[in-house]
Amino acid sequence: MGVTDCDNMLMILGVSQKMTEKERDVVVPIIMRGFRDTAFEAGTQITGGQTVINPWLTIGGVATSICQPTEYIIPDNAVVGDVLVLTKPLGTQVSSISYQWLEQSDKWARIKLVVTEDDVRKAYLRGMDSMSRLNRIASRLMHKYNAHGATDVTGFGLLGHAQNLARVQKNEVSFAAAYCKDIEKQEGYQAWIIGIVEKGNRSARIIDKPRVIEVPAKEKDGELW
Repeated sequence: MGVTDCDNMLMILGVSQKMTEKERDVVVPIIMRGFRDTAFEAGTQITGGQTVINPWLTIGGVATSICQPTEYIIPDNAVVGDVLVLTKPLGTQVSSISYQWLEQSDKWARIKLVVTEDDVRKAYLRGMDSMSRLNRIASRLMHKYNAHGATDVTGFGLLGHAQNLARVQKNEVSFAAAYCKDIEKQEGYQAWIIGIVEKGNRSARIIDKPRVIEVPAKEKDGELW
């Protein structure tokens, strides 16, 4: 975590077998151009890759860097008093699935009583915007503010990844704002302090009455963020 420069990028493209030839001719170049432009934004270029026929349209890649020990954040140096900062909001998977359910009446019927179609579309756009944003500035600021550890938050959820991070700490700690301000200044997006490091037994826990932070705030509901 915390690597800011990418030395090499490979692109892996899966072209859906359900697409017509015309659809492929239009869509595939646009997707590849977007991938290339984002690689350029990250300060690297695509040097190779693979294209396959796939049931679904997918694009991804492999990024590699050769680093000195000072160029990445070791995850095991948390100390009592550190805070946990979330640099992107959670919920992109939920927003994506909910958007797909708009076209599946049986599944949409399961959630339409608690969320509107307009809210689903807004959440989907916000999720896409969040996922298309690089983590490069957040990584640079981790070095600037001397971060003691880092992790991603993916399949194990917030608590699961916090547990994994806590287990590898050298010090006996448990997980419970200038960095955030700097991210907002440079990117125009918020980051959130979501926990604190305490003395303990290398574990993570969610407090009894956690506060849910709405993203974006209610007064900005009509905006993307």
